[in-house]
Amino acid sequence: MREERAQSTALGYVLALGISAILITGLITAGGTYVESQRDRVVGDELRLHGERLAAAVADADRLAAAAGAGGDVAVRIDLPDRVAGGGYVVAVEQDGTTPDGRYRSLLLFRATNDDTSLAVPVATRAEVATLDPVPGGTLVVRLDGAGTLRVTRAETIAAASDLAGAGASAVGVPASAPRAPGGI
Repeated sequence: MREERAQSTALGYVLALGISAILITGLITAGGTYVESQRDRVVGDELRLHGERLAAAVADADRLAAAAGAGGDVAVRIDLPDRVAGGGYVVAVEQDGTTPDGRYRSLLLFRATNDDTSLAVPVATRAEVATLDPVPGGTLVVRLDGAGTLRVTRAETIAAASDLAGAGASAVGVPASAPRAPGGI
């Protein structure tokens, strides 16, 4: 009779450990999925915020370009972070036709580099916005070129051009008298 009791206790112990292991595995799996979905949501929210900020900078540059008239030199700087939720992202610009009132429609495309999260923010402007191949996020400048087209570029491109101009080479810079948006360069 004592032998049956010993087996019953050992069997109960093994069953309790097995059930506990299954429950813990289920909790860890569910928790991991929850954390991953929350991370994706945070990445999407951050990309949306940065997209709206860049769209506002493009709209500011468009208004300044209209006020400056033909031949005006306009630049608006927008400081975006280099990373979203611990990962990098890229920014691109695509043209998307025109609106019924003749304004140019463009899409500001944001894509996280460490997952599939992407976002398109539409913007309508009087001046055409040039297409932009994907560039890493960070400080960007929206400027009006000589042809009346708005261009979104990395701020380092402008800084490098200014360094060349200081060394006697020709470069496109933003003169001190250029119209500026609040917080612009």
